[in-house]
Amino acid sequence: MLFIKSIILCSIFGGSTLIGIMLSNKYKNRTIQLCEMKKALNFFEAKIEYTYEPIADIFVEISNNIKREIGSIFKVAAVKMKEMSAKDAWEHSVNISQTNLLKEDLDIIKDFRKNFRTN
Repeated sequence: MLFIKSIILCSIFGGSTLIGIMLSNKYKNRTIQLCEMKKALNFFEAKIEYTYEPIADIFVEISNNIKREIGSIFKVAAVKMKEMSAKDAWEHSVNISQTNLLKEDLDIIKDFRKNFRTN
C-alpha cells in the first residue's frame, strides 16, 4: 500500500512540475518576443527617419534580421502589402501570428498601424 501511495505522490509531484515548467516557458518566451518586437520597432523607426525606404522593404529587412515569430509578423505584413493597405496588412499579420503574447500585447501592437499612412 505504501508503494502505491509513493507512486501516486511522485506522479502528482512530477505532473505539477511539468505543468509549472510549461507555463514558465510560455512567459519566458513572451518576454523574449516583446524584446524582439521592441528591437524591430526601433529598427523600423530609424529606417523610416533616415532612409525613407518603403514600408514593405523595411519590413522584409526586419523579417530577415529578427527571427522566430516576430520576424514572421513583419514578413507576412510585407507580402500582404502588395494586395492591401499597410494598415490592413499589419493588422492581418498580427491576427494570424503564432506568438506567446497576451491579447493586451497584441492589441497594443495592432495599434501601431495607426502610424501608417493610407495610399
